[in-house]
Amino acid sequence: MEKVKVTIEIPVERLGALADFLIGPAQEKRPIKEEPVPVPEEPAVVAAPSEPEPDASAKVTKADLRALGVELTKAGKKEDVVKVFAKYGAENLTTLDEKYFSEAKKDLEALR
Repeated sequence: MEKVKVTIEIPVERLGALADFLIGPAQEKRPIKEEPVPVPEEPAVVAAPSEPEPDASAKVTKADLRALGVELTKAGKKEDVVKVFAKYGAENLTTLDEKYFSEAKKDLEALR
């Protein structure tokens, strides 16, 4: 289908006649009955119940423990750090089970 572009110069006051010609005469205008639109009430703000604090072990990461271990090692407490890991059945941080991260962090912080 080919498209043809047509440019028409027409005085503004004749636009109505052109519209009638192109799309047919305008339908009889009827007044629009305006009805009030009901505005929904604002819902009452209810404070969400506070979520329980997630398990502390979920917050402690290997990076947290590594930073703490480095700090203590630089402070001359390497043997104590190794003992903390051994307490939880690990030779070092890499072999420490995640379920012990929170407890190990507490123990390491106690060495400060």
